[in-house]
Amino acid sequence: ISKAKASNALGQVTITQIDSDGNPLETWTLWNGFIKDFQLGTLSYGDDELTVTTLEVMYDWAKVTTANGSSKKGGTGQKNFFEQSSG
Repeated sequence: ISKAKASNALGQVTITQIDSDGNPLETWTLWNGFIKDFQLGTLSYGDDELTVTTLEVMYDWAKVTTANGSSKKGGTGQKNFFEQSSG
């Protein structure tokens, strides 16, 4: 399997961190992402412990958009980082 086939199979990866009310705090967009590792925790119905599932994704580059109430860019209250400049 090639990197191109792996990243095409996964598609564009977007990860959004939300607050307790469901509002987005950060949104990460990953380009050319592919799954490097996946670990499924142990499920035990007689146990009250949390189950940890780990997904490791490799990528070429990323863009993060964070919530910023003082920003009025585009009227959305968002601030973009890691964008290419056009100059």
